[in-house]
Amino acid sequence: MKSISKELIAVIVFAIVAILLVDFFFDKKDKEIVANGEYAIAHIIKRYEYGEKAIGGKYGAGASLESVDFSYKFKGQIFKANCTIDNENGFDKTVNDYLLIVDKDNPNRFILLFDYPIKDEKDFREVITKHENENIKNVP
Repeated sequence: MKSISKELIAVIVFAIVAILLVDFFFDKKDKEIVANGEYAIAHIIKRYEYGEKAIGGKYGAGASLESVDFSYKFKGQIFKANCTIDNENGFDKTVNDYLLIVDKDNPNRFILLFDYPIKDEKDFREVITKHENENIKNVP
C-alpha cells in the first residue's frame, strides 16, 4: 500500500479548515442578524425549480439551486430579494408567505425561514411565537 503524500495531506487539511471557516462566518452572520433582527413577512413572487434559473442565463445552461424571488415590507419600504431553498427541509409550495428575520440596521441582510409559513396577517404573531419558543436555545 502506498503512503499518502504530504501534498495530499496538506490539501485535505486546507479543505477542512476552509469548510470550518466558511461555516463559522455564515453562522456568525446569522447570529448577528438574529441578535439585531426584527420580524417581517416574505411574500413569494416567483419560484425557480432546480436548474430553471440557469437555462439561458448569463452563463448559459447549467445547474442552479431551487430559489425564490420575494418581497418584504420593512419600516415602510418595500424590498425585493432572491433566496435559495434549503433542499434538506424543502418548503410548503402551497403557501406564499413565510417568516423573515431582517437586520434592523441593514434591511438587505435577512434570514428567510421556510419552516415557518404564514397563512395570513393574523397568523403572523402566532408564527413568531412558535419560532421563538422552538429556537430559544439557539439565541446568541
